[in-house]
Amino acid sequence: TTLHEETAARTAAGAKRLLETAAPDFAAPREDKLLPFLYTLAAELNASNACFADTGGTVLAHTDVARRGKKLPGAHSGEFLSGKGGYEIAAHGEGGLLQVYVPVNARKDESPEELALLGAGGEETRLGTLAVSVPLKDSIATEKYIAGKSALILAAVYSAILLAAFFITGAALRPIRRLIAGTERIRQGDYETLIPVASRDEFGDLARSFNAMSRTLSSTLVSKDYLNTILDNMADTMLVVDLAGAIRKTNKAARTLLGRGEKELDGLRAEVIFPTENPDPGYWVELLKKNGDLRNYETVVLTGSGARIPVLAS
Repeated sequence: TTLHEETAARTAAGAKRLLETAAPDFAAPREDKLLPFLYTLAAELNASNACFADTGGTVLAHTDVARRGKKLPGAHSGEFLSGKGGYEIAAHGEGGLLQVYVPVNARKDESPEELALLGAGGEETRLGTLAVSVPLKDSIATEKYIAGKSALILAAVYSAILLAAFFITGAALRPIRRLIAGTERIRQGDYETLIPVASRDEFGDLARSFNAMSRTLSSTLVSKDYLNTILDNMADTMLVVDLAGAIRKTNKAARTLLGRGEKELDGLRAEVIFPTENPDPGYWVELLKKNGDLRNYETVVLTGSGARIPVLAS
């Protein structure tokens, strides 16, 4: 739109300049007098054609003489009827034309008395309109050039944004990847895993918290392994039974006494091992509630081979 407005303004200014210097008599228009002016106008403004129409839109003279006497296509448009002129475009494209309307006015005759009292610039009378058709080819070419440059600039900007986003995202995700790798190593049993702390932001705080957790977990598991080793190697028989009466852990002495493997005992009901006891799962809890603890409780255990062995249970 800006390009078209500039083209129309430039064309109108050129036409007005010629009207001021070499205009024929438009008050009594004759085709033979108007045509030389119109040809000169079209040549100087690089226009495809030019014509002069009366106030009703009838063509009085046209560089294409066959159009004389015909109605100008845009005679009813607001741009044609406007006292300031304007422009319109019938078809936008490289082969299209920009029609520029330049009003032609005749100044009212002014007497010396009117000039002295009112000054110059009296009322003007509309004689007709110059219609100059300028090709859109140059405007379209400029438009395409600007659009191409804009596309290149936008592509460069978007590429820079994507590249920056790629590096920023990579930098932001690097601590997360380290954390994931550290978590995976802990899952595989490497409880002394530490990840490097590369920043003092939230990612750095997360890495420090992870390392603190890893150290705590490592020390906790070392203590647990230490305790399990002691329990597993003690000479006395040991069974851990949950509140529902299922065996959850045994040591070597228990497995040897009962003649059963660890997997075979894990989850086995306690009443299978202690056949003479009350099979109610709550019996163990009630017995502990009643006595506070059990010391040297006389009972028997049943081995995997079916042997019954007297024991003192605590």
